Amino acid sequence: MSLDRSHHRLFVGTRTPPEMTVYDSLSGNEIQSLPGPETMDGVHYDPNLKRIYMTGGRWYGTPDASAGWVYVYQQNDADHYDLISKIKTRPGSGTSLFVPQFNRFYVASQALGDQESAILVFEPLQ
Repeated sequence: MSLDRSHHRLFVGTRTPPEMTVYDSLSGNEIQSLPGPETMDGVHYDPNLKRIYMTGGRWYGTPDASAGWVYVYQQNDADHYDLISKIKTRPGSGTSLFVPQFNRFYVASQALGDQESAILVFEPLQ
């Protein structure tokens, strides 16, 4: 979950179904729901660009790791959101951290087979 304090909006990621749902944090009412990455693992709000970043793609011991993704949603206003980008990362990627002071989005990617573990670094652009 992540919170936009200025508009009282709570962003909640779910795995089943894979979605990003926006709630009014004062009333609890659902505002909007959009598709999200499978095996969702992180939700972050960027107040400068008015975006929500959601990661998914963790490996849970199944024979095949799911693809890693960063879904990017644009906040048009407090009640309207669009999925503006799906960025493919690596299988086994999911845990994430947004650091607004550095304008950097970090995604942890675990070692799988020949793939070494890594920290993927993204710089959000306008």
